[in-house]
Amino acid sequence: MSGIPSFIVGTDKFWLLRWDNTPQGFSVRFNFSSILILIIIVFFSGILISKLKRII
Repeated sequence: MSGIPSFIVGTDKFWLLRWDNTPQGFSVRFNFSSILILIIIVFFSGILISKLKRII
């Protein structure tokens, strides 16, 4: 696992997954607040789309 470089899925402020690889070891972290925000956005987008389909 030491061959995988560090990376972030997302941006520095709004990240979902962060993989840190250092000489001391590695760590994987999830940003649950960003994941929760994404779930809420997808949920309300689905409701909005279903409402718009009924109107059209």
